[in-house]
Amino acid sequence: MINVLIRRTVPKDRDREVLTIIAQLRARAAHARGYISSEIVWNLEKEREYVSMTKWRSLESWKTWLESEPHRELQKKLDALGCITSYELFGYPEEHALYYYEETKGI
Repeated sequence: MINVLIRRTVPKDRDREVLTIIAQLRARAAHARGYISSEIVWNLEKEREYVSMTKWRSLESWKTWLESEPHRELQKKLDALGCITSYELFGYPEEHALYYYEETKGI
């Protein structure tokens, strides 16, 4: 399982348009294979930033969604509004430890 942190910096006076598109992205993602959940919050310290945390069954599921036509189409609309988007991927420590153990057990 992975979590994807999505940061979006929104141009002044574009909140309503951007939030509408983010809601569309979330609705579409909910039907994507491997999607588990998402949450959208507003950064109280950075007024123009919205953050989404999405949970996916696998990195492959996330990449498939990221490259899908619905995602690309809606992301283009955000880009056209001047929205700056970045992604960070996170795994779980216990999965990392298991992977590390499996990779190094012959040492």
